Amino acid sequence: MQLETEQIGFLSELAEAARAVPREERTYMFIPVMGGGLIQGPIDRELTEAEEQDIQDFEAMGLIRVRSRGRHNELRFTVAPEAHSLLAEAAGRQPLKKVEDEIVNRYIDEADFRARYPDAYQRWTESAQLLWSEDPDAELTTIGHKTREAVQAFATALVERENLEGVDASPAHTVARPNAVIHSYKDRLGEARHELLDALVHYWGEVNDLLQRQEHGGQKEGDPLAWEDGRRAVFQTAVVMYEIDRTLR
Repeated sequence: MQLETEQIGFLSELAEAARAVPREERTYMFIPVMGGGLIQGPIDRELTEAEEQDIQDFEAMGLIRVRSRGRHNELRFTVAPEAHSLLAEAAGRQPLKKVEDEIVNRYIDEADFRARYPDAYQRWTESAQLLWSEDPDAELTTIGHKTREAVQAFATALVERENLEGVDASPAHTVARPNAVIHSYKDRLGEARHELLDALVHYWGEVNDLLQRQEHGGQKEGDPLAWEDGRRAVFQTAVVMYEIDRTLR
């Protein structure tokens, strides 16, 4: 399938918005009007004439599923799994490419980080792969499990590298262990950077709570997981590993 750059951007907008809401809210309504159209659902806005034609192309290419059609060519449709596969291919993604910018492309995905934290890198990469699979909704709790494994492996690698005595030995204690390493750097970091890392450890604890909720499917809160929860778990795990490792280096 060949799409123009603008079409890829529009299709990506539709797919990303749909993934960010519960499954029962992912249906779009397209209403054609003179010179374009209106779209309602996960996205509510006016469409240009070119975007109206794009919707026709997406239907012909099997990238959207038409659920019903009105007398005046109104469409109720959902984004097809094939669209997500095409977007991943069009972006030339490795598992990490979607969570892109400096945190991933210039740091987490570089050889030095992989060498320092091979287990954490592997688990985090697996979670990113699941996030951008064709059916990520079925993998949301697994994403939580793998991101929790990533932060546990990261904390273990930090402690082992510094060879500190008297550090909590339980891999599950992912806040206390990096906190001990950070305090060991106090004199070398200076007050400002040390205070920043102290704050980051608290942030790390909040991320751990987030990952625990993700792993257990949000059962305690009674709030079902959505794709956006998986994105948040994967991205925030990358952020805390990035900031702690970069500052300590």
